[in-house]
Amino acid sequence: KATQHQGIKRRIAAKAIDLIEDHDVIYLDGGSTVLMLAERLDEREGLTVVTNSLMAASRLMGSDHRLILGTIGFTIEDGMTTTDTNEAFTKEQIMKRSNQVILLADSSKLGIPSFARSGDIRAIDILITDRVDPLFRADLEANGIEVLAAGE
Repeated sequence: KATQHQGIKRRIAAKAIDLIEDHDVIYLDGGSTVLMLAERLDEREGLTVVTNSLMAASRLMGSDHRLILGTIGFTIEDGMTTTDTNEAFTKEQIMKRSNQVILLADSSKLGIPSFARSGDIRAIDILITDRVDPLFRADLEANGIEVLAAGE
C-alpha cells in the first residue's frame, strides 16, 4: 500500500501539515499516508510527537536518538521482559534504531523474568534503579551497562 497513490498521499500530507503549528502535541497512527506526513514534520519546530507506529517512529528519529524504557522484568539471561508480545516486538525494533538505551526499573524488577523477551541485555547502555545487589551490578557492568542508583 505504501507505493500506491503516492501523489494523492503527498497532497493529503501537505494539507495536513498546514493544520499543525509549531510546538503542537500530536499523535501519529500507522499507515502510509501518515508516514508521508511524518516526513514533513521537520517543517515545524518544537513538536511533541507520540506514536505507536514503528515506521513513523523510525522516520522521526535522528542520529542522536535516546530511548528511555521501562520493563516488567529484567534478568541477565533474558534481558528485558514484559507480559505483552506486541509491546516486546515494538521495544526490540525501536531499540535497534536507538543510539542510546536507558532502562528505568525499580529493584523489584531486577532478577525477575516475565513472559516475553523485549530487549537483549547488550542493547542497554544505562540502568537507573533505586538499589541493586552487588553481584547483579557486577554482571550488568560486565555486560557494558552503566548502573545509576537513585537511592532511597
